Order: sequence, then C-alpha cells, then structure tokens
Amino acid sequence: MKIKTLRGSLIVGVLALLCSALFALPASADGYLNCQADRLCLYTGQDGSMSDGEMKPRNYEHEDPQSYANNFSDKTRSVYNNTAYWACLYGETSWGSAVAAVPPKTKIDISAQSPDAAFKEMAAQGVSSHKLAPSKGLCFTGYERCPDNRLCLFKEKGGRGAMTSFTTSADAYTPEWDRAVVSVRNRTSSHACFYSGTGQVGGWNSVTNGVHVAYAVLRGDSTSLVEPYLNDVQSHKLSSNTDCT
Repeated sequence: MKIKTLRGSLIVGVLALLCSALFALPASADGYLNCQADRLCLYTGQDGSMSDGEMKPRNYEHEDPQSYANNFSDKTRSVYNNTAYWACLYGETSWGSAVAAVPPKTKIDISAQSPDAAFKEMAAQGVSSHKLAPSKGLCFTGYERCPDNRLCLFKEKGGRGAMTSFTTSADAYTPEWDRAVVSVRNRTSSHACFYSGTGQVGGWNSVTNGVHVAYAVLRGDSTSLVEPYLNDVQSHKLSSNTDCT
C-alpha cells in the first residue's frame, strides 16, 4: 500500500543573505555621530554612548553576526542603523528568540521604557545576533542560511534559531535534534519525507481516514511545521517520489 503524503507549504522566492558590518564604538561627545556610513553601530549605553569602559571596538564585517563574543553579547542599549537596509536584532544566537527591527537610517534606544513592545522585550533579553535585510518582513525568516543541495532543519519557525543540515537520509537524529524540528528548508534535488519514528517508519493519523502518513517537503519548498508534526519528527529519507515510496 502506498504511503500518503502531506506537502509542506511553498515559500516563494529565494532569500538573499546580506552581510552585516557592525561596530561597538567608543564614547564620544557626539554620540551617534561617530557611526560611519553604511554601518550598523551598537552601543552599551543609551543615546549612542558606551557605558563599559573596558569594552573595545568590535568590527563584525569579517566575523559571524549570528554569534557575538561573550564580552559583547546582551550588552547593547542603543543602536544606529546607518545603512539602507533594515537591521534585524535577535535575543539569541543564530537569529533566535525575540526580534526587533530597526528601520534604515534610524537611531533607537533599547529600553524597558520603550513604547515599542519589541524593543521593550529586547531590553529584557539582550541582543545576541543580527542581520541586515531589504524589508522588515525578512527579519522573521532565516531560510537563506541553508546551503545549496542541503536539507536544513531549524529549531524555530521560519528558518530561525539553531540549524542542522543533511545531504542524505537519516535513520535517527542526535539527541539535540530528536523531536526538535520546527521548520524545514529543502534545497536538495529530492523530496524530503519525515517520520514520527526512527528508521524512517511511523507517521501521523490523517484527519480524514485515519491512515498513517509521512510528511513530505518537496524539493525547493520551505515550511514551518504545525501540529501534529511539530516537535515530533525523528527521522527522514530523501525520495524521488512525491508519495515517499
């Protein structure tokens, strides 16, 4: 008997990852004015100042903006986005948890007194990663991180949070990823079939006929999982057939 499948939703377009250049800047009488053109500048004090006398300038132009060094993570209190793009700030590494979007050419304090709920939440959590994006909406996705010819799994919706990737089928995931998949990007030439058990077996009861089914994300598709598949995937196989046979 053929295994029936459910398709993941198609996300139109391929998201382009834009490299971010970031500085943690020393204090000056001019505050925000020491932020160079085309730079995202983060400060440890309010209004473009530096409150930590031991904080040294950091240049993220050639470093990973998805994970700050320990002496800089969670210390941002004000921001000058002196670029033509939206600056996406995240409460955790790997573009995870809380999101706050700073418009182009905008200065803003990250404060518990902020009228913007996103920046109020960011003040409580701290900034741990960032990216630049051409629109505010793209701050809430991260699928563009998935390399070509890979099946990528993420721990948060929209391709955000921690990521792992595969080029082949997997009978079981490591403990860190067992029943931890929240969203998927399939950039392989095959269809990705997901199962509720290890060994590429097991499925979920169909609402209509009670038959166990695999969950398929077709090649080129991206999707955020919903119940009953959310946090209930233990293995996958790559198949040339859309019905996962």
